[in-house]
This record gives sequence, structure tokens and C-alpha cells, in this order.
Amino acid sequence: QWNVSTVILFERYHNFLGLHEYDFEKDIKIMLQHAKRVYVFGDTPTLNGTYAACVKRIGPAAAKKCIYQLYNRNKNLDFLTKIPSDSEGNPEKAMRAAAALYDEVDFLETRNYFVDSETNFISAIDPFSGMPVYYDTDHLSTKGAFRIEQLLRHHLFGDESCMPEL
Repeated sequence: QWNVSTVILFERYHNFLGLHEYDFEKDIKIMLQHAKRVYVFGDTPTLNGTYAACVKRIGPAAAKKCIYQLYNRNKNLDFLTKIPSDSEGNPEKAMRAAAALYDEVDFLETRNYFVDSETNFISAIDPFSGMPVYYDTDHLSTKGAFRIEQLLRHHLFGDESCMPEL
């Protein structure tokens, strides 16, 4: 028997594709039997397109070489700013709906930290550091994790100092 004050769920909901009837509410009920509060983080968008083909390469050196080759061919890096976003998947919608049934559960949206609301393009490069925010097509780099760190700090510790206005 385990009892904790808080459970934080980071799940890649695309893992549940094909499990359209998966009962997320059952999982939440189990968590609430053992925790006073549950935070469910939304999925981060998956990279698609040309940039995704580069970051799928083995290791950062291969990805950099791929990006450099694309730059030489196109004479610009526009493809880094025009990565189409995948839409929110059914599993994430189901988890959001299940979380909404309980006052003790918060669904924390993360898409808006990575997708431009006007263009629907993913911002895969941090504008301040110039570094990639993805390690590969669906895992965040350290720079990417910094984007949602404030969201985590806000909900766990009440820290308002770095919350963006969304």
C-alpha cells in the first residue's frame, strides 16, 4: 500500500494509439486511491517533416550534418521554423476528459509551449539560445524541458515568477 500527496503523470499518449477504448478514468481512480492530487501533463507535439528526418539520425553529429546539408541546398534555415504540428490525438483528448471528472486532477496543457497558435508550426529551436528543443522526434532536449519547467514549478510549488502569459 502506498500513499503520497502528489502523483505527476508524464505519458506519451501516442503510445495508446490503437487502444481507442483505453480506460484512462480507471487509471486516475487508482491514482486517487493513493494520492491527494494528480497532475497529468499533456503530450508534446511530435516533429514531422524535413527537420524530423534530420533528428531521427543517430546522434547529434549526424543530425547537425543533415541540417548543414539542407542549409547548403536551400541556402536558408526556414525549414527549422516551418515544422507542421500534429493535431492533438484521441488518447490525449480521452485523458483530458477523464481528468476533468475529478477536482483533485489537473490536466496541464503543454502543446502551447511548442506550437505557434497562429501558424500551427512547432518551434523546434529555442529563440534565445538557438539550441534544439527536441532530442529526437518526440523527446525533449534539456532546452525543451526548460519550457515546461515553469508549469511544473507553478503547480507543485506555487512559483509564479516565470509563468508566461499564454
